[in-house]
Parts: sequence; C-alpha cells; structure tokens
Amino acid sequence: GIIAGCAGGGFENICDAADILKGSYIGSDAFTLSVYPASTPIYRELAVNGGDLKKAGIPAGPEMGRMLEHLLQYVLEDPERNTKEELLAEAGRKDIFG
Repeated sequence: GIIAGCAGGGFENICDAADILKGSYIGSDAFTLSVYPASTPIYRELAVNGGDLKKAGIPAGPEMGRMLEHLLQYVLEDPERNTKEELLAEAGRKDIFG
C-alpha cells in the first residue's frame, strides 16, 4: 500500500499514519512509509540534523541522506526515540547499512 502526500505534511501526520498502519495486513503486500529526501519539513522534526551527523562522522552526501532516512524510519517505529542521544547512538552503529 502507498500513502502519498506533499512535503508540507507534519511529522505528527507521518507518526499518525504509522500508528494506523501498525499491524495492518493487506494480503501478500506490505505498507511502507517513505519520505522524499527533499522533505525538509519532516527531517526538521528529528532531534538531530546534518551538522550533528557530520560531527559524528557521517559524511555529507548520499550516505548522510540514507542515514537521515534510516533515522526517520527508526523514530516512526517509536517516536520516544526522537532524542539527540538516542539518534546519535543509532547513527553510530556499525551494521546499519551492512
């Protein structure tokens, strides 16, 4: 399934959609939530930003974009995780993309 919207949607809306979909079954397919990399309003809601990730050793460019997407999905699974300490710890894990 797909939920589509514009980049102007708020973080709360994405979390609400994740809550609605949690445990949903649509046959042999699955629901996913994805945010376009240009969706700055969504990424602004994360407790970390590109500067924080750069200081943590994540290089600017595609790798940082993948990390931001990963962290957003991580927070969508549990919004309580949206703290700077938690997200930097998650970003520091070695096996995220391996």
